[in-house]
Amino acid sequence: MRDLSVKWATGLLALTLNLSAVHAEDRYCFENDGLKFKDTVRFRVSANRISKGHYTRTAYDGSGEKTMKFTGTKTGTVLTIEPKGKIVYEKAKGEDIVMWSLKKQVLSIPMYGKNYTTGKYSNYNAEFTKCKP
Repeated sequence: MRDLSVKWATGLLALTLNLSAVHAEDRYCFENDGLKFKDTVRFRVSANRISKGHYTRTAYDGSGEKTMKFTGTKTGTVLTIEPKGKIVYEKAKGEDIVMWSLKKQVLSIPMYGKNYTTGKYSNYNAEFTKCKP
């Protein structure tokens, strides 16, 4: 009888550990200090689903702040973003689907904007670094 209780308790512990692993949630925060704006991206990933996503763009000149909420999916290092409302940055031209790239220390977001070296507008990848603690 004692052996049965030990096996049952061990099984219950293993099940509990597996369930907690299934519900594990990673939290992310990245920021980019540009010439005109400070952009911050925060989101959570659990079971390859992105939730509670917020992209915030704050103007340095004090003209205000814009926020975009989003959800999405994560496949490897690729994040497929589903914006809720208007996108608050100028997304890359020719991109129908919003896709970002997540590496260990960097979030890369395709955008469209002015290259201040050449003076021309083009697509580029904005590099966001992990938020400072």
